Amino acid sequence: MSLSRRDCLRVGLAAGAAALTPRFVFAGASAAPLQLALYGCGPRGLALAVSALRCVADVELVALADPDAGRATRAAAWWQHPAQRASLRARARLDAGAVLSGASAAETVAALASVDVVLMADDADAPVHAISRQHLCLWPGRVDAALRRALQAALPDAVSRGRVLSVHAPQFEMAAAHAGATLRARTLSRFFQDIRQGRRGDVDGRVAALLAASVTPQA
Repeated sequence: MSLSRRDCLRVGLAAGAAALTPRFVFAGASAAPLQLALYGCGPRGLALAVSALRCVADVELVALADPDAGRATRAAAWWQHPAQRASLRARARLDAGAVLSGASAAETVAALASVDVVLMADDADAPVHAISRQHLCLWPGRVDAALRRALQAALPDAVSRGRVLSVHAPQFEMAAAHAGATLRARTLSRFFQDIRQGRRGDVDGRVAALLAASVTPQA
């Protein structure tokens, strides 16, 4: 699918802001690059993936997934467009089978043996349950009871499998809304550093904070 320069610029507005983010570069010593998949290919997801590649030196984007086929295809075209930064294009290894879509896109990503990490940028119906083997960093657009239940169920599994599970919900952004791109970079840098250091579960405590926030005090 071809993408005009105008469409490339329109789709990439949020990701373009990420490209101006100060770098918090972390790279594991003599380690193979972590293979990254993005689930949720709207502007929020693209900005997240751009931030990941800019703030972590040893990460490659190897898969794009979205329930909407058009959105996934447009994201791939945006990433590979000639107007895209060469440094980003070079680290996006998107072969013919790397663009996934449909209702089972998350399950397909989870089945990819080559993928180490999944970034998930979606609304509250994000299929957290589908990701059982990879490290997961979730940036939902909103939070509801279903997402909280999914995170509560996923946390013990992440600990037992040696995975890092991180969530960055909207309420965590409010205090620094003016510095969203910098906040993204700092959070992702910490997330990938935790992976390289062999940590597991809710390392930064954000999952626990989100679950605790859902408990209503008794009158």
